[in-house]
Amino acid sequence: MVYEVVKHLFKLLFVLGSKVLEDAYTGARYLPKSYDRVDAEKALNVVEELFRVVEAVESSVFT
Repeated sequence: MVYEVVKHLFKLLFVLGSKVLEDAYTGARYLPKSYDRVDAEKALNVVEELFRVVEAVESSVFT
């Protein structure tokens, strides 16, 4: 179970989350860009999913 959760976490981090976070960092640092509601919702969804994965890992490790 823990292996599957960790595998899912890495998938989220490197496949789904990294592009959004990289674009946000690069854009904020080097480009004038305004973010819209869709951008914010995508970032929020990634963070919410990461919280779910971390909670699953915590519950499997500490219970």
